[in-house]
Amino acid sequence: MEVSAQTLKKDLEEKTITYARNRIPEYWVIDILHKKLWVFNQPQSDRDQNDSELATGRISPIAFPNVDVEINKLLII
Repeated sequence: MEVSAQTLKKDLEEKTITYARNRIPEYWVIDILHKKLWVFNQPQSDRDQNDSELATGRISPIAFPNVDVEINKLLII
């Protein structure tokens, strides 16, 4: 998980590729300026992975499926 203000471009581009290349199953970026959560998961190659841009609702990390996170609480940083 990355919390981004000044490094958002790097976190959404370079790090996403690095984590996908290394088969990290899920990567979250909290965009505190725009109040969004970016979720990248299920990498198949450097750039082939699912991505979601969320601002509301709930989400469970792949590694901890029994943990339920309220997205708007993550965005109050």
